[in-house]
Amino acid sequence: MSSKRAINIGDISFEIITQILHYCEYPSILRFATSYRKLVAQSASLQLHIELEVNGLELVKGSFKRDVTYTVILEDIRQFRDAWLNLSFGRPIMRSLGKSQMLLWELREGFYIKAYSQSAGGRNANALQFIPLDAKSSDPPPLLFNFTFDKFTADPGQELVAVLSQDDLRTHIHVHLCSSMTGLAHPLTHNPRLTAEFDSNFLRSASHFGIEIVGHLVLILLPDVRGHAFEILIWNWKFGIFLNRISSRRGICDFTFLDQRHLVVLAATSSGREYLDTLALLVFVISDGTSTQHDLPPGQLQVVDAPVSRPILRLEFPRTKEAFKISRNRLLLQSDPTPGRILYAKSAAFVCPHAITLGMTFSFCQVNSSSDEAPYYRVFIDGRFLLDRIRTNAHVETEVLSWSVWGPNATRWFLNVVPPDYWISWMSRSRFIASPPNTPYHFVFDFSSPAIGRFRDRFAQLRPGRGEPGLVNRYLEHELHQLATGSLPGPNVVTVGADNPSIITIGFDRPIASRLPYQ
Repeated sequence: MSSKRAINIGDISFEIITQILHYCEYPSILRFATSYRKLVAQSASLQLHIELEVNGLELVKGSFKRDVTYTVILEDIRQFRDAWLNLSFGRPIMRSLGKSQMLLWELREGFYIKAYSQSAGGRNANALQFIPLDAKSSDPPPLLFNFTFDKFTADPGQELVAVLSQDDLRTHIHVHLCSSMTGLAHPLTHNPRLTAEFDSNFLRSASHFGIEIVGHLVLILLPDVRGHAFEILIWNWKFGIFLNRISSRRGICDFTFLDQRHLVVLAATSSGREYLDTLALLVFVISDGTSTQHDLPPGQLQVVDAPVSRPILRLEFPRTKEAFKISRNRLLLQSDPTPGRILYAKSAAFVCPHAITLGMTFSFCQVNSSSDEAPYYRVFIDGRFLLDRIRTNAHVETEVLSWSVWGPNATRWFLNVVPPDYWISWMSRSRFIASPPNTPYHFVFDFSSPAIGRFRDRFAQLRPGRGEPGLVNRYLEHELHQLATGSLPGPNVVTVGADNPSIITIGFDRPIASRLPYQ
């Protein structure tokens, strides 16, 4: 009878162990390193694996420069990481925006993009100008169109511009898919114009359209804010295939992409009253196109015939007090960068495949008033929690989580005295940048628990022993003012852990405790 000898880890080659660890998530690699530190410390590929995952990044396939090594890429990503830890501001770059009046604009991957009218004094945009945000590059030729449009967005990495227009009767909406190099039809699209037809007066009352590109997806948001209704439509822009319709006739919304397969919608709806009184986060799986209708010509859609998608996940918030209603003017959900867009490129290109932190803002009105009132709520949501929850979801029916189950540990709440600025998102991956008016300071909030834990010792001399005490109904502006008062030159760092919750007692029928750590 033969006996089996136990295998010692020393009998396994370094290369095989490294390959096995690359199938693990970074916490498992770090646990392994507590016993076999030398093995991990000598592997540039494992260290790169850890840095990428902790920072929520991925390498773009085929983006490596010639003869570049993992060691070089590792050094690049550490420099990118440390630039946020040791901010250094250079001289401002000044670029001319031209003489034409700006009617619409976007900031996208190193470009300021301006929409304007080709006619002097025109009020309807029919041209785009890309302006590089560096000191050396010259402006490319403008993109000129033979139609006017209401909204646009761009994906410079795909050389794609998506332009939203309506017909004269306001019964059809069109998405024009154009090359950002020529303004002509994009060479990769089968249908350069996607059309959605409405059989009611919906478009006549809709305003403040939204449009976004994520990979092969193009999404449009058509809200009727006054009528408490919205439509979200999603296509595969390359093939012109309609994928999803998200619709409501009793609420308003905003959206952001969690990754290239999932959309998060912040919805304010009515529970049966004449005003908005219910908040929820809804997560939708974006169709792959195999189950959508094909009876219409590609690129053509009759909205009323399209099925409405159901969320796979509904995250509820506490009930509002009966004296308040949710304002229709201050609802916003943001994350940055767009999943899949190149964030940084040196020896290789890096993308952020999913949202790390989501930022939402909203406010209340008195039930018998239409004016917003302070405070204004700013809430930060852990994107990793959403991703983990999706992995365990069977997608058979909508999973509903009450606030007490998901909210306290996955969010951090702040109050604002004045309305937040909406002209730019102020988000970057797990970070939020606050720049109060009339102050010489910038404040960077980081809500990434892995990053906070890794660099706690680096800022030990700057960090109060137990963070900020008593965060109950305290306003963000007041907190920032106190941090800045008497500050010494250089960085001042405060770490607030899960053991120090923020308590909000205004506007809801019970106190809200939120514990997402931040620095």
